[in-house]
Amino acid sequence: MITPLLSVVVISHNQKEVLKRCIDSILAQITTFQVEVIVSDDRSTDGTREMLQKEYEGKVIATFFNSDEYVTSYVLERAALNRINGLKKATGKYLIHIDGDDYFTS
Repeated sequence: MITPLLSVVVISHNQKEVLKRCIDSILAQITTFQVEVIVSDDRSTDGTREMLQKEYEGKVIATFFNSDEYVTSYVLERAALNRINGLKKATGKYLIHIDGDDYFTS
């Protein structure tokens, strides 16, 4: 297996519809190097997990996180913990992160 040059870590929480746009925009990028897409979802209840497992199997690395297992004071702490969960799966030489409601353009 070829080691990716770039790991794109996407975090999400109940963003199923916009997450699809985000993932599709990443997968549509034309590159001359290997890219891996990692989606770390924090306890979504909107069908995100099922969508990732069904529609993106073999296209993205899906990992699931439960920030309720940690004592946090702020929403930003939950997002940071979710991002760290995704970063743990990254194998690329370079990293970029994006939130589930963002997307790439050409």
